[in-house]
Amino acid sequence: MPWLPLCPANIWTTLGAAMPVAKPNSRFRFTTGLTGSLDINVLLSFVFGVLFLAVMLIFSVLYPNPTASQIRIWITALALSAAGVGAVLPGFLEVKYKSIVRATGALGLFVIVYLFQPAIERSVPSFPEPTQDPAPIATSFLTLLDQGNTAAAYAMFDPDAKQSVSLETFQSMYQSVRAPERAAKTRTLAGVQNELNPSGAPPGRYRIFSYITKFANDCRIEAVGLKANQSLTWSISSYNISLAAVPCTTTQ
Repeated sequence: MPWLPLCPANIWTTLGAAMPVAKPNSRFRFTTGLTGSLDINVLLSFVFGVLFLAVMLIFSVLYPNPTASQIRIWITALALSAAGVGAVLPGFLEVKYKSIVRATGALGLFVIVYLFQPAIERSVPSFPEPTQDPAPIATSFLTLLDQGNTAAAYAMFDPDAKQSVSLETFQSMYQSVRAPERAAKTRTLAGVQNELNPSGAPPGRYRIFSYITKFANDCRIEAVGLKANQSLTWSISSYNISLAAVPCTTTQ
């Protein structure tokens, strides 16, 4: 009886053709459902964008009533954060501002945030009102002016005010306008005004006290502005005195 092979030769041929031929030094490859590649520069842009956003959120909690310089730094960080996150978003973006600025992609997002700085700085930051009574601070400031102690009076100014007016300028204005009136005889409160983000001033919460002050020769209107600072107290933001005399009937 002839011997019959368990597997015919044609089957071995078929299996051999179907099986891949092993190559020397070959490496295994794993395939997944994800395709494409990720640029390391785009990844770093996204990471830094999220990092800037996290830092900005932390500072917004730790520093209420930010100064004008801090707000500018935060908006720059926000613009960089938007550009970093926008670097990984699909789609095309083109920004045109008049005939000056033209940007696309992540740079376009940076331009959008940066150009909206005035709207952001007046609507986004929180400006809580201190529980401290600002009236004694205004009175102490005026007392220092009555004594001619301009250095101590200037030390009570808010950081934003000190960036606008130097000590030398403040002392020069005092000598030319306030000093000739000498010390006040009487000072009567004429009104108190609350302001939030007033036009022409750094963003913030303000309290303005107006007085009718009787000096040796005549009466003038004095206005002392105070601004809520980061320690949730009040500091001096402005001082004005009218150049023309006013009736003293309310002080008599």
